[in-house]
Formats: sequence, structure tokens, C-alpha cells
Amino acid sequence: VDLRAGVATDDSADDHRRQDLLDVLVFAANGVFADRIGSLEVARRIAALFVQWQRIASDDELRKECAAWGVATDDRVPRAECIVKLRYAALYTELPAIELERECADWDIDLHSFTDLARDDSQIRRDQLADILLASLNGVQVSRLGSVSAAASITRQYSALQEMTLEEMQAVCVDWSMPVQDSMKRELYVDRLQYAIYWWELPLAELRKECDEWKCQPGTASASISEEDQRLHHVDRLLYAMCWLTFEALGVDVGQFDTCSSANAVVLEFDALDAAGIQELHLRYQALGLPAETLQKVDLVSRLKQLAQWRCMPSEALRSACKQQGLSIAAGSS
Repeated sequence: VDLRAGVATDDSADDHRRQDLLDVLVFAANGVFADRIGSLEVARRIAALFVQWQRIASDDELRKECAAWGVATDDRVPRAECIVKLRYAALYTELPAIELERECADWDIDLHSFTDLARDDSQIRRDQLADILLASLNGVQVSRLGSVSAAASITRQYSALQEMTLEEMQAVCVDWSMPVQDSMKRELYVDRLQYAIYWWELPLAELRKECDEWKCQPGTASASISEEDQRLHHVDRLLYAMCWLTFEALGVDVGQFDTCSSANAVVLEFDALDAAGIQELHLRYQALGLPAETLQKVDLVSRLKQLAQWRCMPSEALRSACKQQGLSIAAGSS
């Protein structure tokens, strides 16, 4: 232990110095190294936090503390792991830049991959390094992001996610065109939303790698649109690859779709049809120029649901459906 960091050196205050030395040794034994932090007082403050966290009896209270420190966790994470992550988070808030850089090297984080990382020895750079490490602590492959702002954004969103109720997470899924199902457990919502948050922040080159891994790479036609639109399209396909089992359970013909937004549009229309009365169903069917008087509600709903799927299908799948029905497609038609 480097005893120069924050330790009194006045020989006339030997008792005080002995206490400082003892504190340094005790802190080091508990993973708080005063020489790395650069201040004995800060080391005392962190050590007190460690003791405070160990004394928290309620798992719910411990998870709230994790959320306050930007540490993502849930019911599946063991208590001991929560405390370890809290310790790292506390250290990252206090370590100087040089020590944070060493931490990044220890965790194989390539700092050259961050285009917005401050290059000078400033407080901004120190805070950015802490943001990078905290995101990494939450399981994010930070070197793929390309920016510190993306890493910090993911940490904020992960933390907010931990505080959400099931109903709030379902509302986010609806907003992001992801499927909601009553039988889905909270843990599955957390996992899916964390994936979505991560994908929203990835640059296009990394999204292409993700699509390769999930076997949902878009066709060459998407290359003609802007880079940002390509990014959004890749995310849409990834979300569908993650959620297709839920769409299948909700009645969608999953083999005919390739994006989450299109499949979710079908689900929303299914919900509207299931909630509609017989008179509204008759009006919808008659608007197609078809007679509805002799049809029962179950038949109307079934036919209108099929129509909803056709309307939301990508063009290639729609052509295939026409061929299956024995319908000819005029040459040059789109």
C-alpha cells in the first residue's frame, strides 16, 4: 500500500498517523486502495458506503440502490453480485483519469474506438471514462458503440428500466412497436428492452454484424436508402428476429414478415377486430365491395385478419401469396 496518499506525516501527531495507517490497511483489505483514489477522506467515504450496502437487508432496497448508481440488475442477479457491482460503480465515480484508463485496459476496452472521448487531461475525460466503465459493468460491449454518449445513454436507459413497473415496460414496448402479451414475465420484457436499447445505439456497421449473428440480414435493396434509415431498418429486423415467437403466439403468419413494425401493425389490427362489434365488422367488409350479410362474426374476423396480414406483408411475400392463390401477376407490376 502506498502510504503517501492522504496519510498525515507530522511526527507530532503520531496517534493520528497510526490511525491513518490502520485505515489504509483496512480499506485495502476491503478493496478500497487509497493510493489509487488519491485521498484518504474519499477512501473513507467509499468504505462507509461498502459497509452501508452490506447492511441493507431488503433485496428490493438493494436493487433501488443499484438503480441510483446506474447499475443494471433484476431479481435474477444474486445479492453478492449486486454489491460487487455497486463497489465498482462507487470506485469509478472517484478514481482519477489515469486509474480509470488502467481499468479500461484491464477490461480490454479500446479507448481509440470512441470518437467523442476528450483527448486532454480534463474532468470531462475523467467523467467519460467512468461512463464507459459503468456501461461495461452493465454488460454492454462498449467498444462497439463508437461514442461515449451512446454508452452513457444506455446506462441511463438501463437504470430507468429497473425502476419501471410491468405496465410501464409494456407501454414502452407498444411505443417501440414490440409485441405485448399477458403471459410474458417481467424478466423477458427487461431482456428484450435491453437488447432494443443497445441496438438503437449501435452504428450501422455493428448492426450488420448483429444481423449476421441473428440471421436476419436485409436484402441489397435497403442499401439504396440513407444510412440512418438503413440503421433503423436493421434494428427493425433484429427486433423481429427476437420477438417472432411472440408474434406467432398472437396469430401472425410469421413466415411472411421480416420486420417488427409490420408484424406489430398486424397485431394491433387483430386487437381492433377482436374488439369490434358485428355492425362495425359488416361495415369494414362491405367497404371492400364484398357482401357481408350472410357471414357470421367469426368468419368476418377471420377474413378481415387475413386482409390485415396481406396489407402489412412485404412485397415479395405478397407476390408469393398471390401465386399460392393461383393469381397471375402482370409483368412489370410492383
